[in-house]
Amino acid sequence: MQLFKRIYTGGLRELIFGLEDGLVSTLGVVTGVVSGTEDRKVVVLSGFILILVEALSMAAGTFLSNQAERDQEKLKHKRDNHISPIFGAAVMGVAYMMAGAVPLAPYLFFPLSIGLYYSVGLTVITLFAAGWFKGVATKTPPLRCATQMVVVSLSAALLGYLVGVWGSQLIMLP
Repeated sequence: MQLFKRIYTGGLRELIFGLEDGLVSTLGVVTGVVSGTEDRKVVVLSGFILILVEALSMAAGTFLSNQAERDQEKLKHKRDNHISPIFGAAVMGVAYMMAGAVPLAPYLFFPLSIGLYYSVGLTVITLFAAGWFKGVATKTPPLRCATQMVVVSLSAALLGYLVGVWGSQLIMLP
């Protein structure tokens, strides 16, 4: 319970960022790879690689940026109100991995044509839930936050899909 309180009070930014980016990046890549290759093994391998590399990269970037912010605050002799760089990195990395698994998981159990629908549907539901949680946590209208999270995020994922379609045609993949 203490961990959830700590995330709620100091790591909300990293949690929301990790969830949204894990969902959208993974959905964008796997739908793009599905549309570009139509090869389940390539889709699953691409998704796993993306989730691992991006989670580590996001965690490292969070650690470094939080450390830089903390160092800058020390130079200004201000009181340090920021979360630990290590804690922020852990929240970001774990949130990214958990969220990234959502759009990838259907491809482990279903053919690509069916997995695509489950992937998009589960991602939309999870984005809506994350947006709702953000609204509750920040005391802003949850429906507005949830809708905004879905619309903004799916716009980015749609671009990933289109790049896969156009890219496969451009490089003439079979």
